[in-house]
Amino acid sequence: MNSQQEYIKEYQGILARGDISCPQRDEHARKKDQRGRLKALLLERLRDYQGDVFRFMVSDIAVPFTNNQGDNYIRMTEVQQKISGCFRSIQGAEMFCLI
Repeated sequence: MNSQQEYIKEYQGILARGDISCPQRDEHARKKDQRGRLKALLLERLRDYQGDVFRFMVSDIAVPFTNNQGDNYIRMTEVQQKISGCFRSIQGAEMFCLI
């Protein structure tokens, strides 16, 4: 068994132990006056989005763990828009982007 399969097997074992200690909620077990959707527990999200969890760890190691770099690329533009509201012309926006 390769390391990727070992990680997946261990992850699924952790989720199984989580199911034992925290059983799934019954959708009908809500208070009488409670409306809307029940909040998803972390365990449910980890199970539902297992592919996303492993995307950066096992399947494609080129995918970064966070999007911090993308946030850094647009930060100054967002700050400028927050302060002045908008660019007054396309030329001003282009000059800002050159800087």
